[in-house]
Amino acid sequence: MSWFKRKEKPQAVAAISSESPRNPLGPRNQEAANARAAASKSTNLYPAPTLSQAWLDRSAPAEDRRTDLCPNCGGKLKKVPGAKTKCPHCGRQMYVRVDPRINATVVVTEAELEGIDDANAVAYGTWEERRQDKIHRAAARDRLRQKFGSTPDEADVNWQFLNEKFLNAVAHDDGYVIFTVAGEMTEQLMREKKYADAVHMVARVIVNWWVDEDHNIPPAWTAVIEKAAKNGVSLEDAQTAFIEGARGLHAIPRYRVNEAEVWDGVIAQVRL
Repeated sequence: MSWFKRKEKPQAVAAISSESPRNPLGPRNQEAANARAAASKSTNLYPAPTLSQAWLDRSAPAEDRRTDLCPNCGGKLKKVPGAKTKCPHCGRQMYVRVDPRINATVVVTEAELEGIDDANAVAYGTWEERRQDKIHRAAARDRLRQKFGSTPDEADVNWQFLNEKFLNAVAHDDGYVIFTVAGEMTEQLMREKKYADAVHMVARVIVNWWVDEDHNIPPAWTAVIEKAAKNGVSLEDAQTAFIEGARGLHAIPRYRVNEAEVWDGVIAQVRL
């Protein structure tokens, strides 16, 4: 199910409607209540993974426990995977990761990535931030379930979580989070093949970078415009979406740019 309708998008971040299921802000006092409730939860809600002592001591290199069997279906592979690979038997992806819980390099399913990513967050000192994200994501899931009376699609849960994180970053003038979260939202829209919407969102990534990095255009993100054009979005429509998306950052004065000038810089790099 898709609840996101770009036709209903606002012209500025501050105007995003609480009626759009993909942008469900709710009353501000309810947001505060939700935040307090989340903060009051015990850390035992998401206990930190325990890491291998060998990994902690660096007493030995990670053991290689990779095999030539697909972790999804058990089918035999032509060789032991060295990176992300699609199984020729079941068509599902497998991933190669170092798991600090066992100090070993393993081949795992997509579902198993969560636990390894949790362990790596503990290992590299970002666990508390990740745990808070888990709490907020669970709260977003519960709100959607209560609003629509059914278990929400994870893509919609992810969108609500990212949207709320983005709006909070705008409210706190956090340019780094604006850049990273708008980038994640762009990637989700690209996966969903909503190319015009992706152009609208990537404008916020590009403007953020353009302002904070001395008027440079990030080449990796101009590829979004290229792919949108190759999938039927005209340059005229792309320009309109880009300018409207860029205006979504006007809540922060330093991001009130000449959108046409930024667009010209983007087009100068786009290969069509």
